[in-house]
Amino acid sequence: MKRCLPVWMLVVLVSGVVRADDAAVKQIAQSRAEQLNNAVVSDDFATVASLTHPQLVQNMGGREQMIAAMQNGTRELKARGAALQASRTGAVADFIRAGAELYAVVPFELEMRFPGGTARQKSFVIGISADNGQSWVFVNGDVDLPRIKQILPNLPAQLKLPENQKAVVTPGK
Repeated sequence: MKRCLPVWMLVVLVSGVVRADDAAVKQIAQSRAEQLNNAVVSDDFATVASLTHPQLVQNMGGREQMIAAMQNGTRELKARGAALQASRTGAVADFIRAGAELYAVVPFELEMRFPGGTARQKSFVIGISADNGQSWVFVNGDVDLPRIKQILPNLPAQLKLPENQKAVVTPGK
């Protein structure tokens, strides 16, 4: 006579595996978002382009034009005495599966120095994975939903996007 595990035991075992996998997927998404934000701060625009959703890269005229646009923007900021100083990436709260893709919101905070002081901006990126969370590309979340939907037409409605926040400016001494 064959021995079978009770159904409830199978459910518990499978749930545990899924939860462990979920934690690993969240960690990978957070790590890649941190890599993206660190690349922005350190002017590593090749890495930024590699971690940006391909549709957004295409919308900017391709990889080389995207990199050139970021370099020009950074030069303009620095010419005005401003520079990105630091980035802190938060934890992924949850992710949503939509078809073959995973979507996650990854919060972060950027700090910028400028001649009059500093500014801290809380924001988020939307991460997209087409390989069950092993690799991620991102879209900045601080634009309006219609623009996000142009790049991510399959963005699941259940994905909770944070409210955009204004920068907190601290005057210098």
